[in-house]
Amino acid sequence: MALVHLLGRAAAATLTLPLGLPWIGAQFRLDALAAFFLAIVDFGGAAAAF
Repeated sequence: MALVHLLGRAAAATLTLPLGLPWIGAQFRLDALAAFFLAIVDFGGAAAAF
């Protein structure tokens, strides 16, 4: 998903999950910088798995 976000140049995606305090929730945002670091971590984890 990180590569799709980077290559597609999509707008920032926001997701709120009902975790934590009921009125706050856990908020996640995927922008270009977060997608770049997520892709690096994912490739490192995949390389370590083999």
